[in-house]
Amino acid sequence: MRRYRDELNAPHRVCIMAADAARARLFAAGPANSGLHELDTLVNPEARTPERKLTSDRPGRKANSSGRGTHSFGERAKPHREAVDSFARRIGQRLRAARTVDRFDRIYLVAEPEVLGMIRRTLDERTRKCVVGEVSKSLTRRSAKTIRAALPARL
Repeated sequence: MRRYRDELNAPHRVCIMAADAARARLFAAGPANSGLHELDTLVNPEARTPERKLTSDRPGRKANSSGRGTHSFGERAKPHREAVDSFARRIGQRLRAARTVDRFDRIYLVAEPEVLGMIRRTLDERTRKCVVGEVSKSLTRRSAKTIRAALPARL
């Protein structure tokens, strides 16, 4: 019984996070050359929502102090960028939980280039040190077998 309990409490070897702007999938990897086991999926519906539905039609307007004409309050925020930024923070939090709660000791990131950079910026120092490899490709919608093939043979 004790040996079985120790195996359950032992840290997993490797986790893989495959992400794009709309979806992130967390996998656990077994021994070398084994398949991936999907643990969790995060979704970001705002990434697929048309921008016109995320914002108003125009930036705010204000009359000039001279009484002639108007000007806008500034550039419009990029709502899609903000939605993806927020999603990258959620991914960073999930990776931190994977490191602490699920007890992964190594992490591979597989993400489209822009999202990969955003995820990197959201990671705390201890989680960043666990990242042992990155693949700058959008493979989130691919099969676990395809994602595994993009990673080194020995994880």
